[in-house]
Amino acid sequence: MADDTANAIGKSGAPASSIMDRLPATRYLPDWLPFMERLRYARTWCPAIENLTRLPFEASLRQLDSGADTESSFAHTRMTIWRENARMGVPNDFDLDDIKGAAATIVIAGNVTTAATLMLLVLYLMQHPDLQRKAQAEVDRVVGSDRLPSWADIPSLPYTRLVLQETYRMNPLSLLGIPHASIADDVYDGMFIPKRTAVYSNVWAMCHDESVYAAPSRFWPERYLPKEDGGNGEPLPVGNSGFGRRVCIGKHLAENGLLIVLALLLATVDIDWPVGADGKPQPFEPEWSFRGRQLSCRSGHPSPAAPPGRKGCWTARYEHKNIAKGDYTK
Repeated sequence: MADDTANAIGKSGAPASSIMDRLPATRYLPDWLPFMERLRYARTWCPAIENLTRLPFEASLRQLDSGADTESSFAHTRMTIWRENARMGVPNDFDLDDIKGAAATIVIAGNVTTAATLMLLVLYLMQHPDLQRKAQAEVDRVVGSDRLPSWADIPSLPYTRLVLQETYRMNPLSLLGIPHASIADDVYDGMFIPKRTAVYSNVWAMCHDESVYAAPSRFWPERYLPKEDGGNGEPLPVGNSGFGRRVCIGKHLAENGLLIVLALLLATVDIDWPVGADGKPQPFEPEWSFRGRQLSCRSGHPSPAAPPGRKGCWTARYEHKNIAKGDYTK
């Protein structure tokens, strides 16, 4: 169910970019019209969104009503507050649809973007073995050889964090950001912006501005370090999680999740080019494109020794650790 919803959202296109967003009345037009592809898509995938919104919420209600001793959840907590307010005659500032929608958002939010970012991380590590070795050395130095990385290690992995930041900059997943509406007439750089204008932030241009980032097409995590430390003193990228009051409330959750997964990858596997028939690595230029908010990758050079579709050669680093192989597969 979550996979269906992730697929539906991932290919739905950029936020607020459909004709229905610009002209709401068009949602009532027949979807067989040639310019209503997005409406056809919405009607096709609507049941997936509705199922994720309704079915888990109903299951939570049944658990709550049964009095079963279950772990607390967002839906349980909010429903308990809602019922207690109703019992005491206190007005609720949220209704059941708000609870269902928020609970569904917690399940699906970041699913597609996090997976795409991990895919990009693997591609960049494969393309830049020297940077991969540098990040692995940092993880090995901090974590040692007797355990796997933990949350407590993350603050001590600054280079690993910069690898993630550079991935954000190279490939912002929402190229034009999330549109905002201007709340008053404004003027920017000599251009008049009327009230209620939909404004898109060009995150891609910000992250590839040559006046801010030297050689912006180069994957170079060290660019953010001070010049005295071998970097270029460049600012961290902005905009991947939005701007202002509408910034993604899950940005820290997503980033911490990506950091721990990246640290685990660096600690446990070497990511190399696919191996050819001669047993030697075969470098290639990966191709990818964005469909909606989903990343589509195509290598063209799958490893003969790997299952079809594998995009590289993964070698376990168990022999470099003193941890049993089974500990990596739990």
